[in-house]
Amino acid sequence: MKSMLPDLKRKMEITRDQADLQRVALEKMLGVRSSYNFERDMRGVVRATQGSPLPPEIPAFTSLQESWTAITGDTQPPDIARMLQLMNGGSFVGFFRDALERRLIQDYKVAYRVNEIATANSAETFHELRRARGLYVEDLLDVEEDDTPHEIVVHGDEEVVYGGVRTMAAFLTVTRQAFINNDIGGLEMALAKLTRAAERTLARRAWAKVIQNALYPVDGLSWFHADHGGNLGSAALSMSSLTAAKLVMAKQTEGGSDEPLGLGAGRLLLVIPPDLEGAANAVNHCESGTYEGNPWVGRFGASNEDIYVCPFFVDAGDWALFDVSGAVPILEVTYLMGRETPQLIRAYNPEDKGGWTQCRLTFKGRHEVEVSSVDCTGTYRAGRSQ
Repeated sequence: MKSMLPDLKRKMEITRDQADLQRVALEKMLGVRSSYNFERDMRGVVRATQGSPLPPEIPAFTSLQESWTAITGDTQPPDIARMLQLMNGGSFVGFFRDALERRLIQDYKVAYRVNEIATANSAETFHELRRARGLYVEDLLDVEEDDTPHEIVVHGDEEVVYGGVRTMAAFLTVTRQAFINNDIGGLEMALAKLTRAAERTLARRAWAKVIQNALYPVDGLSWFHADHGGNLGSAALSMSSLTAAKLVMAKQTEGGSDEPLGLGAGRLLLVIPPDLEGAANAVNHCESGTYEGNPWVGRFGASNEDIYVCPFFVDAGDWALFDVSGAVPILEVTYLMGRETPQLIRAYNPEDKGGWTQCRLTFKGRHEVEVSSVDCTGTYRAGRSQ
């Protein structure tokens, strides 16, 4: 099959490097829409931000065969053995991996509303994470203009130890038949499944802290516990039980102090199983009958946007309330070296002949991340499963 690139250059008089042309054409064929920039914030978290759209004047390759021929100059059907021979000196496998990873980054997001209960952070190693937990700071004291101010005693911060970042991975394999059959749809489906798996895995780890009432590393007790201001209840979801939960939050205190934090006055997120959606919506909207004088009307948004039906909540009676105003942290999601998105790396080992004999090209989708419980004061959970 004739390569499109010579004609492409003549028609559009494009002077950019040929490799750049090939990369863009391959990425477009796999559904990538834009370039991506990686930006590191003050906590070291590296986020992929959408850059400029891919140049419209460069058309996508029309098939995997065409991309193979254009990049390698080989007019024979794609051959895995030749791909592997070209891995060090050639560019096809590298370009192909880059395009697949960019599509993965494009589609990936921190889903299941984890961002609303978690903050992002970075770790440079897999070692245990050590975080200082700030405690109460006393009020400023009145002084005269020429007086020496009293010293404000800052209670020593507690150091809390969390488990280190974990590696989670899955293989993505492209066979020789898929190349010859031009199975772009199959590739896109596999990438979609990998993306969804990465999103779901992170979310499940986060929500498991709530559902399983995980260990709270600050004091070694369960996160929801009678000694944590009574943030564990058993009442069914109702106007009165929500009011009781909010009162618990309002009375929570900061470490080293007996002064209430006054949580719950800002934005709240109600998390429920599908079984409680009707009851939650009723509490949020009914203004008469059973709910006359209901202080929760509209509290979770005009369109119930602050009611989250969580697929990981499987017990029909469980529900949880979170202060998501930002007044206190709840969970922390820590990424290795700040990389927030999954990676796609070559999984071929030159010593392993499997790629040659089994006619496949294998990549590893890898996400290195961990979720830790940070502060239980802005949380409340109730229901039948404790």
